[in-house]
Amino acid sequence: MKYQLPLLAVLVLVSLPTAAQPVVLGQYNMAYPFPSPDGTHLVFQGDFDGRWQLYTLTLDGGEVQRLSTSLADDTHPAYSPDGRTVAFISNEPGNDDVYLLNVETGERRPLVPHPGKDGHPKWSADGEWVVFNRTFDPADVDGDIDAAILRVRPDGTDLEVLSDSDQIETFPSFSPDGRFIVCVEWFPNAAGEPARNGELIKVEIETGVRTRLTDNAVFDAYPYWGGEWIYFTVFDTDAEGQRRAAVHRMSADGAIVEQVTEPGPIPDVRAIPSRDETQVFYNNREDGRTVILMEALPPRG
Repeated sequence: MKYQLPLLAVLVLVSLPTAAQPVVLGQYNMAYPFPSPDGTHLVFQGDFDGRWQLYTLTLDGGEVQRLSTSLADDTHPAYSPDGRTVAFISNEPGNDDVYLLNVETGERRPLVPHPGKDGHPKWSADGEWVVFNRTFDPADVDGDIDAAILRVRPDGTDLEVLSDSDQIETFPSFSPDGRFIVCVEWFPNAAGEPARNGELIKVEIETGVRTRLTDNAVFDAYPYWGGEWIYFTVFDTDAEGQRRAAVHRMSADGAIVEQVTEPGPIPDVRAIPSRDETQVFYNNREDGRTVILMEALPPRG
């Protein structure tokens, strides 16, 4: 029997998404959307009662269902390719570790416990690996001194480091064929301050060869490798000094870059496309709360 807790809410979508009019999918603090493999719903982290837990949201009808229940914060969810398991982060042990949640039974287990800080797990397309970022020094509780990219089997075996530069590396994602990862690396900015400018890095897993996909003065972050495209967020400031962000996509070699949402005063955007890459889901801030938006993607250029 499928593990379910009582229904929380029904959210009505009042209009169809267009490139100029994204649809707000929630009315609470909701973040980190990740579409299900069958495209019927999202898994996300929601703060409805003072802590982050995992929930699902149907895209046809807007029903919200609680997926996890714990006394800790459960965050950063990502579906396995078969939709049976959600990888996520929990601070249940007192620090952030990668956990796996069985969607049918509700069983949860730590994947590779470690006293440092883990974050942002994602699955390979064949379901054979989970990639995530890890801070090895437990004293670096915020993960803002050093972080590396690792992968591990879903049974917790074959843990290995895929990339560990002198900078902070975070938010990894596999290429569809599993040969590469893309992540964001923090570089010194123009003023020479350490770890202040985010750039996208592609790493070939077999050889360790690193390719810098972006190199500019704006902050590039939150990459996710869809099918043909890598989706990411570009943060910059407007003429009035207001911080803003827009979702972009680029070809796997970085040669083609397209902006796919309008820039706005968005403090935090984590974009994930639908499986057919016709829509994109991302975070936004609205009236002091975090919401999830759904927006139609423009035709491919």
